[in-house]
Amino acid sequence: MSEEVCSTLMSFVGARVIRGPSWKWNKQDGGEGYVGTVRSFESHEEVVVVWDNGIAANYRCSGQYDLRIYDSGPTGYSIHDGTICISCKQTPIIGHRWKCINCLPRQRTGEKSFSVDYSVDLCSACYHGDKHNVRHRFVLIEQPMTADSINDLISATITNSDKYNSVILEQRKKSKKITIRGIFVGARVVRGVDWQWNDQDGSNISLRELNNAVSQATVRRGKVCEIQDWSIISGSVRSAAYVQWDGINASGIKNLYRVGFEGMVCYPPIYKLKFYFIFFYKAKYKYIIESIR
Repeated sequence: MSEEVCSTLMSFVGARVIRGPSWKWNKQDGGEGYVGTVRSFESHEEVVVVWDNGIAANYRCSGQYDLRIYDSGPTGYSIHDGTICISCKQTPIIGHRWKCINCLPRQRTGEKSFSVDYSVDLCSACYHGDKHNVRHRFVLIEQPMTADSINDLISATITNSDKYNSVILEQRKKSKKITIRGIFVGARVVRGVDWQWNDQDGSNISLRELNNAVSQATVRRGKVCEIQDWSIISGSVRSAAYVQWDGINASGIKNLYRVGFEGMVCYPPIYKLKFYFIFFYKAKYKYIIESIR
């Protein structure tokens, strides 16, 4: 694999993913809507994913696409400088950027003429949370682009050009929602494959291999209290979680652990989890790695 290909592939490490259009692996991921983390690449055709249920496996990412990108925020490679979410005011938008193609251009502060840039950007949380008009249609912008490139992308998409391999998404009003399940607030968790924190959770075991089976009687459980950023400096957001461990943090002390930062997952959920759900639209997503072919 060339250095150029390696560099491009590495920009996907840490991305949070769900099963994609070519999925044929039954419930290896835990089921439809379960989330995992891109850990590494075996080649330009094969990606390693650690699912939030603790299972790790290899999947196809060229020709056949077993995965879709759910959140690119933890990678640190999707910082859209100069953007602002019109709903929650997040700036810059980090992760997937959703641009409305129904809204007219707006006049920028200090400019006499109207910009050709479209007026509405949403972050993923607001897009999937039905912010802005759900009858409006959007394009998905995965990687940072200049305003001119975005306008070119929208024009190419409207005219059905294959230049950017993008599509105009269906109205959210008409789209089906699916449930996303994984390491979110409220999830019950145990230490995972990348644990490096000794006995901080109160256990006296060490998981050093992928899919290492551990007796449940020896595992200390905890509860996810908050999703946070492991390294905001590097642009890796939503890449960690605060956990309060059962029986050892009675005073309310929480510890921060990785969930996606540099492909690391410090814990999977335990079986029979109580998940708190967020929603994700079934749209015509770019599949992981398809955009770099």
